[in-house]
Amino acid sequence: MKRPALYWTVLISLALGCSKDAEQHGGDPGLPIDLNTIFYADSISVISPMNGDTIPDIYPMFAWEATGSKMVFLGIFVNNINITAGQIANIDDNIWAWHSGLGKGRIGSVAFDDGFDTVNGMLQTDRPPTPLFENTPYIWAIWAWSDDGNLISHASREMLFVTGIDN
Repeated sequence: MKRPALYWTVLISLALGCSKDAEQHGGDPGLPIDLNTIFYADSISVISPMNGDTIPDIYPMFAWEATGSKMVFLGIFVNNINITAGQIANIDDNIWAWHSGLGKGRIGSVAFDDGFDTVNGMLQTDRPPTPLFENTPYIWAIWAWSDDGNLISHASREMLFVTGIDN
């Protein structure tokens, strides 16, 4: 079923707010990167890039084991994801996003060109995504919702990757 753009705008707002799910788990922003409370839902196994990988491309590919969830959000951040009062406090650090309602890519495998830049939590769908910078660290993570869209049912840990290699 194709969902309207407004539906996905609201869902992305929830992804970046995540207050309902994070509050269920305490919303403690002091946890280490791999135990951030926003990611306490059943885990999504990441295939690539893995935590700490250096990838030789400023247009990365993302792969993970699909969970069966139909509503999925993947985001790239320039800093660790900070949770305050059960919400992502550094929403401006989310610079790129993909979600399963875009009709591009597929759940489990997404190319960088399948997503879009984000500004203030809004997808910039009027242009291709801006390439990532070489030799720069980024954080990526995935969320998936229950079929009714009310609760994050699956999530990955935050994954650090670095683009490009000095020649």
